[in-house]
Amino acid sequence: MVNTFDQLYPTNHLIYGVTDQQGRRNAENGRVGLRLQPRKWLTVRAEQRWLWLASRYDALYQFNGAMTVPAVPTGALYRDVGHEFALIGDIVTSKYYKIGAQWGHLTPGKFLETYSPGAGRTFYAFFVDLRI
Repeated sequence: MVNTFDQLYPTNHLIYGVTDQQGRRNAENGRVGLRLQPRKWLTVRAEQRWLWLASRYDALYQFNGAMTVPAVPTGALYRDVGHEFALIGDIVTSKYYKIGAQWGHLTPGKFLETYSPGAGRTFYAFFVDLRI
């Protein structure tokens, strides 16, 4: 690891996207999004993220800190991990419960295409959020 962030907690959907392709270690990202609340009980978000390695001399790490793609000894030619588009929807059913769904697709960048199988990744989930 080359002087980059050491992730303590393994969840980062809000920071690095729903596909969990990249954790916080050796990472940079950019994000734009749109949040709509057409009803008091309904929220819909659309987000676009761009993911890069912070250092070409370090590996790509997953959300849980495990190495996904090893470091290239001479330094990777590319830092572009890829970009992700995500849709997230929440419905508040009561004061204590919220249900929702999320979908995201990562399109691999030059780094993943060159140093890994380079396949895209799609993730989706349904969830229930209990607030006490």
